Amino acid sequence: MGVLVEKGKQYRFYMFAKTDAAADVTVKLCSADGVSCGEYKFNVNGDYTKYECIITSTETDYNARLALQSDSSETIVIGFTSLFPVDTYMGRENGLRKSLVDRLLKLNPAFLRFPGGCIVEGFSKETAYRFEDSLGPVWERKPHWLLWSYMTTNGLGYHEYLQFCEDAGIDAMYVFNCGMTCQGRNPDYFDEKLIEEFYNDAVHAILYATAPADTEWGKKRAENGHPEPFTVLKYLEIGNENWGEEYNKRYKYFYEKLKMEFPQFIYISTDHTEKADLATEYVDEHFYSDPIFFAANTKMYDNLDKNSVNIYCGEYAATIGCKEGNLYAALGEAAFLTGIERNQDKVTMTSYAPLFQNVAYKAWEPDMIIFNNHEDYAIPSYYMLEMFGNNRGDYVCEYEVVTESDRRIECGHFTAPDGMIVEGKTYSADIGISDGFRMRFWDRGTVGEDQNHYDWIIENGTSKVIHYNGWSAEIICSEIPCEISDG
Repeated sequence: MGVLVEKGKQYRFYMFAKTDAAADVTVKLCSADGVSCGEYKFNVNGDYTKYECIITSTETDYNARLALQSDSSETIVIGFTSLFPVDTYMGRENGLRKSLVDRLLKLNPAFLRFPGGCIVEGFSKETAYRFEDSLGPVWERKPHWLLWSYMTTNGLGYHEYLQFCEDAGIDAMYVFNCGMTCQGRNPDYFDEKLIEEFYNDAVHAILYATAPADTEWGKKRAENGHPEPFTVLKYLEIGNENWGEEYNKRYKYFYEKLKMEFPQFIYISTDHTEKADLATEYVDEHFYSDPIFFAANTKMYDNLDKNSVNIYCGEYAATIGCKEGNLYAALGEAAFLTGIERNQDKVTMTSYAPLFQNVAYKAWEPDMIIFNNHEDYAIPSYYMLEMFGNNRGDYVCEYEVVTESDRRIECGHFTAPDGMIVEGKTYSADIGISDGFRMRFWDRGTVGEDQNHYDWIIENGTSKVIHYNGWSAEIICSEIPCEISDG
C-alpha cells in the first residue's frame, strides 16, 4: 500500500540533502499510475541542509507515491526525509491522525497509559526504553528495536504523548523501566550502576513534564514548543509485568526515592508488593485469556478486604479463540467489567490493550482499533467499552445471576519440588474425567495448548504433575499412589 493523498489537502515535506554543485531536485506526489498530484522544486547546493515545502494534492489516491526527481548529472545525497499531513488532530505538527483520535475519544477515556507495555522492558539492556531517545527533532531521535520484531522511529514520543493528553483533557500515566528486561522472554537484571541510570531516566522524564522552563529539563520542553509545565501527568508505573524478589528490590528503590522527591503522583506496582511489606498504592494486574475466563471471573474482586491496596486492571482482552475480535469476546469482557464496576471502590481503573493495529503488520491480535492509511474500524469490544465509558453509573443495583455452572473452576493446589505452589488463585483450572481425573492449571494470561500450563493427573491409582512450557513437557512431581472415593 502506498501513500494516502486527498484532493485539496496539504502535506508538509522536508528532506536533508547535500551536493558538491548546485542541482535542482523536484519532489512529487504521484498517483499509482505515475501522474503528478502536486510537486515542488528545490535548488540543492552545499552541505546537508533542510529543505522544506507544503504541497497541495490535486487528486485523491490511496496508493500514491512520493518521488524525488532530478535531471542533474551531479551526485545528490539525500538524508532524512518526511512527508506528513498538515491536517492533524489539533493541527499539531508531527501530530496524530484525526480519524483515529476521534474514534479513541468516543470511548470517553479518563487517562492514557504510555508508552506500554513490553516496549518498556525490552529484551536486552540495549532495547530497554529510554524516554530521552524520543525527544527533540524527529530526525535526531534514536530508533528503538522492539521485542515485537520491528523498529520504531520514536516519531511518536514522550512529548507527543503528553501533548495529546493535554489536548484531549485526560490524565497521563507514564510507565518506565526499573532496571530489568521482560521476565517472560529473556530476563536480565541490571546491575546497580545501570539501575541508577534508569532511575535518573525516570526522574528526568518527570522533570521534563513538570519543571519550570528555567530549569535544565524544563528548558528542553520549552525548546520543543511547550514553555509551561504539563499538568496532565498523574500516574507513574514502576516497570511492566515484573514480579518476584528481583522486582521487589527494584520497586522499593524506585518507589521510596521517587515518592520522597515527587509525592504528588500516584505510584503503581506491577506485582503485589504489599505482600513483601512494601508500601504499595496501586497494583497493576493483566489478564489475557478466553471469553469464558472473563465471564467466570465476574466475582474475582468481590472478597477484597476493605484495607487492601487499590487495583488497576491495566491490560486485559479476550484473546483465545477470537483473534480478530467478536461478540463472544466482548460479552465475556463485559461480564468481567460488571464485577469491576461492583467493586469500583477498590478496582478504580481499567485499560483495554492493545489499542491500535496497523493492518500492514500484525504482531498481536486482537487489537481494539484496526486501520490502514485511509480507513479504520473497531472490533465489538470497542462498542462494548463505548457503552461503559459513556454510561458511568452513580450507584450499583443489587442483582442475582442464576445460570448453569461452568466446568472451569478456581480451586485446589499442588506443590512442585522447588517449593512453588500452583493454585487456583493464580491459575484457572479445567477438570477432565476421561481416562481418569485430570485438573489442568492454566496461567491466567496464557490459555493455549502450546503455552504454559500444568496437568495434575490421577489415573490407574497414581498421581503425577506434568509441566508444559512452550513445546516442551516435564514431569515435575513423582507418581504418588492414591485412590478416588465415591464421596
